[in-house]
Amino acid sequence: MRAMGLVLGGALLTGLVPAAVTAQTAPPAGCPTPIPTAELTSGMMGTGYTVSRGKVPQPFDAEILGIYPDGILPGRDLVIAEVHSAAIDKVGGVWAGMSGSPVYVTDGGIDKLVGAVAWSFSFGPSHVIGLTPAQDMLDLLDYGVTSATSGSGAPKVALTTAMRKDVAAATGRSLARVGDSLVQMTMPVSVTGLGPRTPARVRRVLSKHLNAPVRLYAGSSVSSGEQAAADEMVPGGNFAAALSYGDITFAGVGTTTLVCDDAAVAFGHPFFFDGKTTLGANAADAITVWEDPVFGPFKLATIEGGVGVVDQDRFAGIRADFSQQLDSIPVTSRTIAENTDRTSSGRSDVLLSEWVPVIAFYQEYYDIVSTMDQFSEGSSEFRWVAKGTKANGSPWRLERANMGASGYDIAYESVHELIHILDRLYYQDYEDIEFTSFDFEEVTVRDEIRQYKIGKVLVAVNGGRFRGREAVRVRPGARLELKVVLRPYDESPAKNVRMSLRVPRTAKRSGELAVFGGPGQHTGVVGPAESFDELLEVIKSHPKNNEAGAKLRLGRGTADRARVTMDQVVKGGRSIRVFIKGARGSGGRAPRVK
Repeated sequence: MRAMGLVLGGALLTGLVPAAVTAQTAPPAGCPTPIPTAELTSGMMGTGYTVSRGKVPQPFDAEILGIYPDGILPGRDLVIAEVHSAAIDKVGGVWAGMSGSPVYVTDGGIDKLVGAVAWSFSFGPSHVIGLTPAQDMLDLLDYGVTSATSGSGAPKVALTTAMRKDVAAATGRSLARVGDSLVQMTMPVSVTGLGPRTPARVRRVLSKHLNAPVRLYAGSSVSSGEQAAADEMVPGGNFAAALSYGDITFAGVGTTTLVCDDAAVAFGHPFFFDGKTTLGANAADAITVWEDPVFGPFKLATIEGGVGVVDQDRFAGIRADFSQQLDSIPVTSRTIAENTDRTSSGRSDVLLSEWVPVIAFYQEYYDIVSTMDQFSEGSSEFRWVAKGTKANGSPWRLERANMGASGYDIAYESVHELIHILDRLYYQDYEDIEFTSFDFEEVTVRDEIRQYKIGKVLVAVNGGRFRGREAVRVRPGARLELKVVLRPYDESPAKNVRMSLRVPRTAKRSGELAVFGGPGQHTGVVGPAESFDELLEVIKSHPKNNEAGAKLRLGRGTADRARVTMDQVVKGGRSIRVFIKGARGSGGRAPRVK
């Protein structure tokens, strides 16, 4: 065995010729017997099982190329193998969704589990893959439910130059075509309503929160009450781990590695690497392996009924307990579209509190597009209520109403404030909270844009004449009166609003007077707080999109502010320099106020 641990026979140097698939066409039943990695030798032939279409596992050939000791983590070996079958050869190598496919070798007349397909080269589909050893996955069956880890993104296994040379020789590739690392295989994730017209920024929100290598695709929905028989879960068969059910069914698709009594282990790698978790364990039906020339082939599958609960999410895979029952968090909505005169009511059931912001965001986005029956500009009014519990079990409640307007995508404009607020709420450091429900009580949308844009800003000092100014020069204690011209989107007559601000008598620095529509910053980014209860109040009082505001900032601090509530969204802004007579930072000469 070479120092880097990859053992290759001399016959491999001219390229591997795949052996014929063994006569066995079904994986062994019952709890598998693992083969220790120390007993694996180069050139050993085995059989793996996976599904490319339907539900019945089909065999593929696997040849063990070698062992990479401590290749995944200290004490976690990596088995390197080359795999072939008609389906695998057709798409150029393993596909996303094969994660968890078991590989067996016959040893002493017994079919023993080598491990599960879980690692691949990052450059695209490959016949050379990494297997998570069987014993590491069997150990998951004995895990308790009290320990947890923190998610850290997709794992990666670095390959030495010597190992890359031997892989290149074994497969007939040039060294340049062998990547410098094996990475966790990409996972197909089925999301209801994710069509080709879904904007990239919506896809980015979904992918960002997954924090794992995924391939999103539009999938079917399934309710939390739909059940499948546990005997559908077999080694090499489809496995889906669900984050939510209902209108928005969100599930990662992979393969079952082993089934023992009332438990199963799948994927061969983590989903989120959360340790103790709560996800839905579901059956699935593979439609096909989609040959994507850009992102690589992936299994396209529909999600079917539940069989239990995924309660462990570890480095070697995920564990499902068929005897457990799921508890979920309802996310509901009522949407009225004036352009189609349609009303819809929606519901999704979320399994993890941290996913309530994402599912609520996407649920209402999807509902607006569906109810309006178009991607379009428009305006909206919405009101929502979030409820939950603190660490001590005491309840909390947050209600917020707002308006939206967009010349491009009113669905996104109506919900992107929400995800920032709910993320801030869940990930704050003051209190460990859980969501118990979320409800879009009413959302009204139309394809008519109703909004104002800030036009001229006239300034009067101490009761003087209103004038258009780029800068003013005032004494400490002066009163600034504003007349802000708001121009409607539909070019109807403009509206004037009045606001008043006071320069502090102690003012010693010059600054700026900003006039703006809405919050005056990124929507949904609320200010600081000292406790969870204070944060709730900050969110409740956070400026809304239908407000015109003004802020007098001198030096680094805000000296005064004002705002006026309007009947439509207000956008745009103006800035006026403010010079304090005799103050530091006055910038020299400034217009004299008469």
